[in-house]
Amino acid sequence: MRRGEGQTEDDQHLPGRRSPARRDGGIRRLEQPGNPLDGMDTEPGDAQSLHPRIHRAPRQHAHQPGAAGMVNTGVGRARRASFFVACLAAWAGTDGLAGQDPVTFTLAGEIVDAVNGAPVVAAVIKVPELRRFVFTNVSGRFAFTDFPEGTWDIQVEQLGYHTLEGSVTVADGNGLFLRLNPDPIELEGLRVVTRGERLLHERRRRYPFRVTTISASTITAAADRDLAAIFRRHANAPLAMCPAEVDPWLAMGGCMYKRGDLKRINVYLDEAPLMGGMVELSQLDYREIHAMDWLPGIWRADNPELRVYTRRFIERLSTSNIHLAPFSWFVP
Repeated sequence: MRRGEGQTEDDQHLPGRRSPARRDGGIRRLEQPGNPLDGMDTEPGDAQSLHPRIHRAPRQHAHQPGAAGMVNTGVGRARRASFFVACLAAWAGTDGLAGQDPVTFTLAGEIVDAVNGAPVVAAVIKVPELRRFVFTNVSGRFAFTDFPEGTWDIQVEQLGYHTLEGSVTVADGNGLFLRLNPDPIELEGLRVVTRGERLLHERRRRYPFRVTTISASTITAAADRDLAAIFRRHANAPLAMCPAEVDPWLAMGGCMYKRGDLKRINVYLDEAPLMGGMVELSQLDYREIHAMDWLPGIWRADNPELRVYTRRFIERLSTSNIHLAPFSWFVP
């Protein structure tokens, strides 16, 4: 068709487009005021652009070769990488929350006499699992700062009272009110406490775990004067004979089971290791012994200890400036 024959002015600017069907007296002009889309006259199913003067390029798919396909593929990969990074960050945040420090608070309490309700002064409260201890003041009160919430085993000790042991569950806002039952001590007149005895007593109180003391009166009153036999009766622990690879002396009661492991009991005489262990302990004269301290410990890596003190050692502590080193324990 030649230009100007059967075409309008607008049709001449659209090469290759067929003339739309005339409706309502012809094609409306684009310059007619109103909605800018009123200038378009399309038929149903017409796939051309809504703008009559612009042709849309064919869509390139990701699988087609060319620059467009490469761009689309890169965008997909970037989205997948972003999603993976977001998941990793969310997992790390959750794991971080799980590893937060436990909630702590100040645990306060009071220790009183179970008979008359009087405050118990200078009582020691021990928490073995946390390796912490504290003393009561003149009002019988105590406080642990930065104490974690949960269930813990505690021990309360004071001279003249039965040792109190038990498990408590504490949280922020809780307190402890404990009663100690008196344990009367029969006094045979006035007795002066020597410096050596005071040093032993202070060291026991500052040890965060339980210490079982076998006194000279207990040793003297025993029917069997064998010190190793006296220890076995008062140890209150699963003792056993040591195998040759653990103790070449093969002493009865020279080892102890701790959480499934067989541990050799280290015996000390006046702060020095007793190389013969329980065998050599049996050969000592019971009349020369002032006291024995049994320290079973609670950790698997700890070796239990038996500390034996002679009367001469206590006299030397009382008449000199020697100080006792604190009991040591394993820190896991």
